[in-house]
Amino acid sequence: MIPWFRGGAELHYVRYFSKFGDTMGEVVWNMLTNPSLLFGELLTTKTTLYALSMLAPVGFLALLSPGRLAVGLPLFGILCLNELAADPRHHFHAPLVPVVFWATSIGVSRAGKVFDTLCSRFTVSSPHRVTSSPTPADSFARQFVWASSLTTALFLSMSPAGITFWDAGSSLSLWRLYAHDPRADQFPKVLAKIPRESRVASTDFVHPRFTHHERSYDYSHYRRRIAGYEDRVPDDTDFIVIDTRHPYSDIKSPSQARELQTEPDRWELLPDDTDGDFIVLRRK
Repeated sequence: MIPWFRGGAELHYVRYFSKFGDTMGEVVWNMLTNPSLLFGELLTTKTTLYALSMLAPVGFLALLSPGRLAVGLPLFGILCLNELAADPRHHFHAPLVPVVFWATSIGVSRAGKVFDTLCSRFTVSSPHRVTSSPTPADSFARQFVWASSLTTALFLSMSPAGITFWDAGSSLSLWRLYAHDPRADQFPKVLAKIPRESRVASTDFVHPRFTHHERSYDYSHYRRRIAGYEDRVPDDTDFIVIDTRHPYSDIKSPSQARELQTEPDRWELLPDDTDGDFIVLRRK
């Protein structure tokens, strides 16, 4: 239904599955009729690591409620196949979290029974519960869940609970992502050059600063409908602002700017007074 509301335009997220085709129809058809391609993309080390990263924080006890965990399998499969975000810390993966917790809540309550069943296979007399009080296995399951959560939080989390957050040498630390950066002092110089009525294409981190201008476009290699699904800025763009120091920037100097390479007669490089932190281009 979404293409109908978009005037027949293809869904933008079809490009996340480009290995299967260029349209939604091609993607679905190839997934259904080309099992070697489908399972070749699913049965990978990346998929295994992804599953481990989702289950390890709950001590794998979600596996004791396979029916509930299976609710998330279709989404898990789609996320394994997408080419944009393979890291489970991406927001795409958020819908899986409640499913894992739901399965874990039941898995914890089943741990004692599963342990009893396993013991019965290796002992002459099957152990059985004579009361409804928790068994050592039940207690261990509860302790194991919070211990697993704490351990994975310490070593894998980007939150203040994780070691990475406090590690000054990490690219994901408090000091790199949240502390005051000299770029923040330089940015007002950039903002002063761009009239509020301008249409601006800008990179991550500074992009939100232009949302109150006439237009604010994302400057990246992501191909969007407004730019004809080509690797360029929209035709009505007046200014381009490139943050050369942000973590994902692949442009460090004006000579690397796409527009100065392909359309030098249409774009003017404004004088730099930010010590190289920003590149500002203006349409001639």
